[in-house]
Amino acid sequence: MENSMTGGYWLTNFDGEHGVVNGHNSFGYDHLPQYTYSPYYGLATSNFYNLAQNANPIA
Repeated sequence: MENSMTGGYWLTNFDGEHGVVNGHNSFGYDHLPQYTYSPYYGLATSNFYNLAQNANPIA
């Protein structure tokens, strides 16, 4: 059986402050509770994430 979940982003090249987003907590299986799976995010997704993080909010 599959367990659905949502949650935190997966980062690569994390230096303690910045990293590249390459997935998010997505799902797991009851018979493999020690593993969490994620769709893979490519460079376009990390570029979008970084753009959103650096955007100025609309006043």
